[in-house]
Amino acid sequence: MSTLYVLRNESVLQSIGRLVMFVGTIGVIGVIGVIGVIGVIGVIGVLVRAERLVSS
Repeated sequence: MSTLYVLRNESVLQSIGRLVMFVGTIGVIGVIGVIGVIGVIGVIGVLVRAERLVSS
């Protein structure tokens, strides 16, 4: 009985661990995506400024 309970407990812990890893992975991907978007916007902004300086 106790071994069965331990096994069930382990499976619960494993599923919780997987869920945490899944959420963590999504969070990391989201953060990287946001940083990437900010970087792209920054690069575009720099290029636009450079073009304005060149044109003026």
